[in-house]
Amino acid sequence: MSGIQIGPAGDAAADADVFEDAYGVAPDGAIIARPDGIVAWRASQTDLDAEQSIEAAMNRLLCRV
Repeated sequence: MSGIQIGPAGDAAADADVFEDAYGVAPDGAIIARPDGIVAWRASQTDLDAEQSIEAAMNRLLCRV
């Protein structure tokens, strides 16, 4: 069976390349998805300051900029 498994602590573990293929990102990429499943932001791979990039994206998405 392939896909994503949710562990007892709520952690998600996907089969190899499932997440990357589904969202078009590298293994070190990231997405921000809305509760309705729409991808609001995507980084195809992590840059040098991932935390700052995600914070800036959230600020834009929440109209805080």
